[in-house]
Amino acid sequence: MKFFIINLTFLFWVLQTYSQVENLSGVDSTIFISHTIFLPKYSTNSGQEPWSVAAADFDGNGTIDLASCSQVDSKINIHFNDGKGNLSPAKSFSTGNSPRTIWAADFNNDGKPDLATVSIKDGKLNWHINQGNGNFNNMKSLYSGVFPHWVTGGDFNHDGNYDLATVSNSENKIYLFMGDGKGNFTSYKSLSTGDKPRKIIIHDMNKDGKNDILTSCDDGFVYIHYNNGSDFIKGSTLKCGGFAVWGFEVADINKDGLPDVVATTYLGNNIYWFHNNGDKTFQSFEPVLSGAMNFDIVLDDFDLDGDIDAITASSRDMNVNVHLNDGKGHFGPRNSFRSGNWNSRILGYDMDGDGDKDIITSSFKDNSLNIHRNISIDPDNKKAKECSIEGTVYDLKTKNPLQAVVSLIDDNGKTVNGIKTDANGKYSLKVPCDKKYKLIAKAPNYPEFSENLTFPKENSHLKKDIYLDRDVEGFVFGKIRDAKTLKPLDAIIVIKDIYGKIVFQEKLSEYKKVLPFSRGYKIEVSAEGYYPQSSEFAIYEKDAKMGTEKNFDLIPIEKAKIAKIKGTVYDKDTKEKLTDANVKVIDSKNNTLQQMNTLSDGSFEFVLPFGTYVLEANKKMYLFNSANASLTDKYSMENPLIIDIPLSKMELDKVFVIDNIYYDYDKATLRKESITVLEKLVNIMNENPTIHIEIAGHTDSDGSDDYNLRLSDARAKSVVDYLIKSGIDANRLTWKGYGESKPVAPNDTPANKQKNRRTEMKITKI
Repeated sequence: MKFFIINLTFLFWVLQTYSQVENLSGVDSTIFISHTIFLPKYSTNSGQEPWSVAAADFDGNGTIDLASCSQVDSKINIHFNDGKGNLSPAKSFSTGNSPRTIWAADFNNDGKPDLATVSIKDGKLNWHINQGNGNFNNMKSLYSGVFPHWVTGGDFNHDGNYDLATVSNSENKIYLFMGDGKGNFTSYKSLSTGDKPRKIIIHDMNKDGKNDILTSCDDGFVYIHYNNGSDFIKGSTLKCGGFAVWGFEVADINKDGLPDVVATTYLGNNIYWFHNNGDKTFQSFEPVLSGAMNFDIVLDDFDLDGDIDAITASSRDMNVNVHLNDGKGHFGPRNSFRSGNWNSRILGYDMDGDGDKDIITSSFKDNSLNIHRNISIDPDNKKAKECSIEGTVYDLKTKNPLQAVVSLIDDNGKTVNGIKTDANGKYSLKVPCDKKYKLIAKAPNYPEFSENLTFPKENSHLKKDIYLDRDVEGFVFGKIRDAKTLKPLDAIIVIKDIYGKIVFQEKLSEYKKVLPFSRGYKIEVSAEGYYPQSSEFAIYEKDAKMGTEKNFDLIPIEKAKIAKIKGTVYDKDTKEKLTDANVKVIDSKNNTLQQMNTLSDGSFEFVLPFGTYVLEANKKMYLFNSANASLTDKYSMENPLIIDIPLSKMELDKVFVIDNIYYDYDKATLRKESITVLEKLVNIMNENPTIHIEIAGHTDSDGSDDYNLRLSDARAKSVVDYLIKSGIDANRLTWKGYGESKPVAPNDTPANKQKNRRTEMKITKI
């Protein structure tokens, strides 16, 4: 592409033709790229060291406003737009101590954009709820690790509520926070990522309907944690040739319907891009030189040719660097022009209402927000015709109107327009006609509605009613009794979801709770004078009508009939005592009564009433193991039952026999009794996301060689199928049937034949 200075006569014609755009800088236009002119920056002061900027319509007047977070004075600064890209002086609010990044989204489903920041000196996530007209509530905060560098958001658990995520640069961690749809957040969990993470993005990368997590780090990689419905498992790793990947974005740059990744380096000064193959693998290409110390990047169609371009903000040379897309998802050399003094954040939004995407940067050494107006000089690329869509949101079953938030999202994942329905469930939206959109509707306690939308050429106005179906729920129910008298017992019943959030808490002797389909629920039952009990369970489609039953018989605490169990967990091969191994006490109904992590010497101990139990031990990179325990009157607090539990470490090519997997006679069908062990295997795969395994099936010598080979292969595949259905990535799993070819004992007795009829797990990759 040519890059040159346009003359003043041509500039005068352009500015006369597009008179709605003023050049407020007092400097002649400088840059002509493709059929696009970028005017010199128009800057406004925005606090002391604004390191980040966010864009949204904060005052509800239909124009894009800007909000910065300034690090030195710990402020949020709101600048309202007059519709022509002219910004008001800052309206400021206090936020956390030294904010680094700011994010705008609707946290409480009221159709107004709220704000979140991360602050590096107090390690906090801070959020502020928009009260309308750009006024914000007092902030709320949660701990977000040491030196949190970025905040972003999305719906992690698909409950229709907006969640938030941050990265801790000093801890190499991701922190996740769950939203309740009312403007409140709770800490959920943290995940490990690469060295010194800088940025985080939420996006569905493998088109499975679940939002995944991407982070970029100083080690030169972009990491993708895939959402399997119950956890986030580290998967694809995209290597950039330089170091300090401070900026990256996600968009479909080669127009194949899959989200791709484009990254830029702070040290190395390049941009890198990766085409998504759709199977959790990516194709990389030769990088292109960009600015000096690229802090951030934005992806959008800036020259209106239908392709996604890339623009970086570079700090050292104070430039923005435009890389045009060749139409096949590859980027050309940079076209640069000067922006602020040490640029940090960069955005692309239409600030002046002319249909072109303008460039916004924040620059912290001159305390400025900078707007570079974009003017199309191609008559065929004037402002797109405006189309509209309207309708009503209903409950599918009752046909009653619902209050919901309805949005139109473009191919780049940006919300072009959104609104909260009125009291009668009605909505109306206007957007440019020349794009493809996704129509999204969200209402509390309903699954998200999503449908692709294109405006037909012959009709610029569409009517679309939306029906939301709540039937994605089942229920859990049960009774609480005194284990001795079998009479009903009032107890505190607490149910937590997969994220540890309390979804039910009552004092009852009989309960029933409707819950969304999901794995990983936990119920805890306690009453004064009784030993507490807990149990994990899942709600599946079958539970929509029948429910899942969880009864608890609580055991009275009788001091004369209790004793202690103690022991250690150790490495089976090295005999080393294992610290931080989890040990559970499980009763005959598969309820977890107590659990603890082993101490520094590998020890554990429990006080329990007389009875029969199973002790189960787990530790990362070890295979679980269990031991039976029978407490009788021969044991006491002073004379405990001693049980030591060995664990086998997972090592490459190591083989483990998986006991208690049963099949129907002469078939590969898994029996119900196998589920407990299979669920433990699922947990192992989730807790050790780097391992790959082979499931091997073996038989005794009864039957022909060919028959045994086919049967063992089918049985091994049944186990793999169960793991895949439970959310384990198929790329981590293989299976093989060995028939009778690898006996571990002579096939001469029923006991030995039983040893040979086994299922094994082999570690093929760590």
